[in-house]
Amino acid sequence: MTRKDYVKLAEIMRNLREYTDTNTREGRGFDEAVRQMLEWLETDNPRFDSSKFEKAIYGAKEAK
Repeated sequence: MTRKDYVKLAEIMRNLREYTDTNTREGRGFDEAVRQMLEWLETDNPRFDSSKFEKAIYGAKEAK
């Protein structure tokens, strides 16, 4: 994947997050999907910056 792909993927996930309440089952499912995605992307690309990607989804204050 290219940097452009990572940016687009984070943008899509950030937009989806707007529709989930973190205190619901769906919100916890979203967080789990992000966690698994981070693991996959780290395995796929050793230079992948998971904190930067996570901040792009959750924002600087809320990164899990």
